[in-house]
Amino acid sequence: GQPPFLAAIIDYNLDHECGLDLLPLIRGRHSADELPCIIVSTSDLEGDIFRSYAAGCSCYVIKAEEPEIYQAHLCAALRFLLRR
Repeated sequence: GQPPFLAAIIDYNLDHECGLDLLPLIRGRHSADELPCIIVSTSDLEGDIFRSYAAGCSCYVIKAEEPEIYQAHLCAALRFLLRR
C-alpha cells in the first residue's frame, strides 16, 4: 500500500547504528518511487555516499555547517524527489 509519508529522511550516523540499516527494511516494503529516502550526513567520503546509494537511498545530502545552507540543500532534494 501507499506509505503514510511522502519521504523518509534518515541520518547516516545514528547513536548506536548506521542509518543505512533502515534502508533494506524500508525497501522491503516500499519502492523508491513510493517512498523516496534521503540520507543526510556530515560525511563527504565517496565510500559512504556509494554505500548509501547501493543500499537504496534516493538522494544523499551532506550536512552543511550553516543551518540555512543545510536547510536549502535538504529542501531542494525534497522538491526534486517529490515532483510528480
